[in-house]
Amino acid sequence: MSDIMGDDAGANSSRSFKFGGLWFPLLVLACMLVSFVVVLVVSLVQERGVGVGMVAILILAIAFLTFIGRIYAFARADMVLDDGAVSRALFGKIVQSIDWRNVAKIKVFPLRKSGNKVTVTGYNIMPRDHSMTRPKTRKIYFSRHDNDYAELLDALNEYVRRHNIIVERVVNGVTTTSNQV
Repeated sequence: MSDIMGDDAGANSSRSFKFGGLWFPLLVLACMLVSFVVVLVVSLVQERGVGVGMVAILILAIAFLTFIGRIYAFARADMVLDDGAVSRALFGKIVQSIDWRNVAKIKVFPLRKSGNKVTVTGYNIMPRDHSMTRPKTRKIYFSRHDNDYAELLDALNEYVRRHNIIVERVVNGVTTTSNQV
């Protein structure tokens, strides 16, 4: 079974593309996070705790693991394309969304320097306006490893044509523009 599947979801021509591999790494991160929290609580409750330095290290470790988990989860969230917006959904809830009329461009770029055996392509869907106060409108990103993303890229190309979205492709440091992903 492929890691990405397209589903037609009714009259508004919504399509959902599922990225696999979300559960196990998030489970490992959650276990690590819970163990750090338990150690933190135990060290704060003990009469002779581990000291302020250790508590600070544990708090930083919890923050770091939460940050990494969020990035990983967003990168593996379902991609939902419909007539109104491009979105990412985690466990059925929209966590990021950009209206098609607010998409400034799509950047296509290599994630690893040439010379590596594995070619990985990254895609950033960039909004015209975004801010820290509206985190759901920040760029939407995904990468193409060895999976077949043909259906997703075909659907993206349809919306690129429909909304006249610029596609910037970076190859060997040279940026070119086109009208398809």
